[in-house]
Amino acid sequence: MSIESAYKKRLRPESAYDKVEAVLEYLNLPQPVLDFIRRNVTILKWTLILFTVAVVSFSLWKSWHERQIQNAASALAVAAAESPEKRGDALKKVVEEYGSTSSALWAKVKLAHLARNEGRFQEAAQQYAALRSDVAEDNPLFPLLVYGEARALEAAGSFEPAAKQYRKLQNIKGFQFLGSIGEGEILEQQGQGETALAIYNNFIVTAGDNPALKQKKRMMEGKILQLKAVLSKK
Repeated sequence: MSIESAYKKRLRPESAYDKVEAVLEYLNLPQPVLDFIRRNVTILKWTLILFTVAVVSFSLWKSWHERQIQNAASALAVAAAESPEKRGDALKKVVEEYGSTSSALWAKVKLAHLARNEGRFQEAAQQYAALRSDVAEDNPLFPLLVYGEARALEAAGSFEPAAKQYRKLQNIKGFQFLGSIGEGEILEQQGQGETALAIYNNFIVTAGDNPALKQKKRMMEGKILQLKAVLSKK
């Protein structure tokens, strides 16, 4: 019995090796490749194991990440539908639980909107500014944050910082009108009608014959006529 067991024990490694050799011969690989595999069989084995673990881990992470995105979007929709009294806490929960998702970013934007709508203008301006600093300028969200910050600052009576943000909008495609109107109206409130008029006229020149700005150009022309009428009475 012991002699047979010893014989089987000695035979197992040889049988495994023979199987590997058989596979290599079946693949009909060039001799240099066969020699390389034989010399590095252990390294290749562990490399294959690590690669398999990495692939499986990435697949599991991707599945988890996609599930997080879906859950975050659902949580954001639920939070946005909450009553005004509960909405703030619900949005904060989305930020805490799904901080790495775009839904969390939008939850922060909505929190800034909520602060502005509730009259907490300085707090809202700070929230917009913090978000703006974390968003690239080519991100479609960037001008919306600039505009939100400008409106919050204006409502708080911080006119010069607000005007600065409106000037940024004047250099962003699609937001030139809002930027020009925003800064111009601040100047009007400060009794600088002539300067406001120059800003309005600059928008008209910049708009040119652009069909996309045709309606806004017409609105600005009306604004200019109103301001000129006011200035003529002074």
